[in-house]
Amino acid sequence: MPAPTVNTNTNEDKGYEESTWKGHPQFKCKYCPFDSLDEGITRDHVFSVHVRPAVTQRPLDASLFDSSGAQIKTIEVTPTPTHKPVPLKRK
Repeated sequence: MPAPTVNTNTNEDKGYEESTWKGHPQFKCKYCPFDSLDEGITRDHVFSVHVRPAVTQRPLDASLFDSSGAQIKTIEVTPTPTHKPVPLKRK
């Protein structure tokens, strides 16, 4: 079986590379040996096996606690006057 020839049409953002095998387009995963002659199957493989969610959100029912361990139920925000800077205390 001849080695596939690499096509210069590679898109780094896709997670797979396109080459040719016996005159047919071949799509090869960049992260493992998976390949297919069907671009959709290769794309589905990359996103289902190798792509993880970028952000994990905190559950909506998560509670906040202050330094003494008491639960924070509301947060009040008071605007700080802009004419008088608040000095930072360094330890």
